[in-house]
Amino acid sequence: MSLFYKLVKRKIPLTVIWGSIYLIILILSIISTNKNFLIDYPIEPYISGSDFPDFIFPLIVSLPFVYYSFYLTKNNFLDYVSMRIKSKDYIKKQIISCVLSIFIMVFIVNFIGIIFSINIASVRSSVQKPDYNGYILGSMQINKPIAFGFLWSLHKALIGAMICLFGQIVSLYVNNLFLALTGAFLFTMLENFLTATMGLQRFSLTTAFVLDRLDPSVMDYKNILIAIFVFAAVIFIMEKIFRKKYEEKR
Repeated sequence: MSLFYKLVKRKIPLTVIWGSIYLIILILSIISTNKNFLIDYPIEPYISGSDFPDFIFPLIVSLPFVYYSFYLTKNNFLDYVSMRIKSKDYIKKQIISCVLSIFIMVFIVNFIGIIFSINIASVRSSVQKPDYNGYILGSMQINKPIAFGFLWSLHKALIGAMICLFGQIVSLYVNNLFLALTGAFLFTMLENFLTATMGLQRFSLTTAFVLDRLDPSVMDYKNILIAIFVFAAVIFIMEKIFRKKYEEKR
């Protein structure tokens, strides 16, 4: 049995438990939205119901495996690992197993949430309904919500995996457990605040994973791609800086 398979297998119980908590929060929020808001389209309970889960999304995707990764480089564990496998290879496989677990978790939870929303939505009879055509795949959101849900869940899972990667890097190199646990969340909040202050909210990472967050006129997928690429660049640069400082201290 390969090491990577073992690492992934170890994470299954925690991923299932954490994913179940995430799903329960999302489902309860969808139910509340469906009861308390006017619903024009079946996907709307999911869109509005995701507000709170999306607020804590960086915590959801970064917290589960941070504790283990934090102590990976703090208790000389890698000194023992290096006798059987290069420590760098072990760390890479550990991080990839975390990222893969989060990707699958986010995809499944959100796709289930969208299907649930479609099936319980109390759609009102209204002649004048809001136009979704300006939003990303707006026509698909209205007419083919399940197909859209599949694509959106993949998209959200990708961003969740990236935030998880960010959290893993922070946990490996910082010496403060609180910062390791909340690093991804704090970065996302700071980034969202700065882009809003500068009038660049359309390029915010938060806009990239919150469905239909802004006015349709600025919800262009090019803006979201820019946000994703900028975040990827931040992860790359941060990892290089942290690793250089870590190697200088050794």
